[in-house]
Amino acid sequence: MRSSKRQEWKPSKWGQIFTRSPEWRLQLDGEDLVLTFNGEDHHTPIRDDATMRVQSGLFWADVSLNFGSDHELKVDGLPNAQATALQAALKSVLSEQKLRRATDLVIKDYNTIKKWLDQIASIIRQAETERRWITHETQSSFLAARPALDGEKLRARFQQAAVKKRLGKNAQNIDKA
Repeated sequence: MRSSKRQEWKPSKWGQIFTRSPEWRLQLDGEDLVLTFNGEDHHTPIRDDATMRVQSGLFWADVSLNFGSDHELKVDGLPNAQATALQAALKSVLSEQKLRRATDLVIKDYNTIKKWLDQIASIIRQAETERRWITHETQSSFLAARPALDGEKLRARFQQAAVKKRLGKNAQNIDKA
């Protein structure tokens, strides 16, 4: 889910004067950071806390952005109040990513289990239609084909209120399964 809201941070005039920082602008565009520095745009997706580091000083903060293995840019002159807002925005994006991953994993695991159960139900219906027993070998093959999922992790993810809210009506179906 990409946010259409763009947020922007830049140094204050006094911050530029006292820190001798050149003109720069940092934009949060959905889940990407774009730093305009020395006339060039530097893009990086937000992946984790290591993407950006904000170091508050007495009045102004400096921002370091990691654009890859050895490509880091540091800018200065951001008022501390804006630095706090920048950190909150980054935390919000990271929380959204974490929630989306947890929800996606619950859905993926649920679909895996449902597919396995549907296959078993189909074989049982066929056996009932043909009025025959389900052999021990067939039952053993059901168990052998059982998906190897970590039930405790799945349950823990599913019990998160934010995940249930994100799942909406599907949460009831998953809960019944």
